[in-house]
Amino acid sequence: MAVRKDGQPAISVIVPSYNKPEYPPECLRSIQAQTCTGWECIVVDDCSPRGEEIRAVVEGMQDSRFRLVRRERNRGPAAARNTGIRESRANLVICVDEDDMIREESLSVQLQVMQETRAEIVCPQGRYFGGKDHRRLSQLPTLEEILISFPLLPAGFLVRRAVFQAVGNYDESPEIVGREDHEWWIRVIAANVQIAVLQEELCFIRRPQTTEESRKSLDLEACRYEFTIYRYITSKHSALYGQFPQLRKAVLHKALVRQARKMEAEGRLGTAVLCRLRASFYRDARKQLRHMLRLLIQQTMGQTGLQMAR
Repeated sequence: MAVRKDGQPAISVIVPSYNKPEYPPECLRSIQAQTCTGWECIVVDDCSPRGEEIRAVVEGMQDSRFRLVRRERNRGPAAARNTGIRESRANLVICVDEDDMIREESLSVQLQVMQETRAEIVCPQGRYFGGKDHRRLSQLPTLEEILISFPLLPAGFLVRRAVFQAVGNYDESPEIVGREDHEWWIRVIAANVQIAVLQEELCFIRRPQTTEESRKSLDLEACRYEFTIYRYITSKHSALYGQFPQLRKAVLHKALVRQARKMEAEGRLGTAVLCRLRASFYRDARKQLRHMLRLLIQQTMGQTGLQMAR
């Protein structure tokens, strides 16, 4: 598909970028290889200290459909996406994370569904790569399901600009970094936006393989603050959670358990115990207490072993 008769692109692709210049070349090449040609790609440099490297990547594409926008302050992926949306010219928008890729027919397939249906969002299936290779399932959730889980893609889906006008852009609060996509989808489902979920795997999501990649992963970083994040989300949407009296407790319990597991994986057993203790006040008290006892034993044995070694 070529550009529209008025010279405007049919689709605006937004790629936020910060401090990972090793990833965008692969991402941008996957965009350049699209069978649909009527697109523009806006790479948003979120005031990265490695901004010149990001600029070099964009210029190296040697394609006028790519352009770079640099933010004056670093505010995270939500602000970068919002900047790209404001700078975009098309009526259809797709955000792609800089360390991910899209299949070459991704734009064509999603655009065709958008044109043939009344869908306001088209969401495909995803597939993880880099670490363990497996499918990232997408399915259309009920309001109750989206309030406690996230069964849709965080990026790689096509959306009409009117949806952002109706439900708002991504929440830029620093309290929600790493989970802003889930919060946005809550607003979308609550507004009864028409969504078409495809069975095709059209988006590839990178899994960190090295310690350095894990350190740069906002998804993994968010695991350290899950309770704070979901306390913010449940407070922001208190009216929605109020429709399901037990759901807020379940969400906060789930967040604390995820946070505890992250702390355990990092060897921060004392913090993990505190997370398990807090989780016990929300749900499954006996189960959490068993976990706490196991962690305390591990920590005690570790300290005893250290003393004996000395």
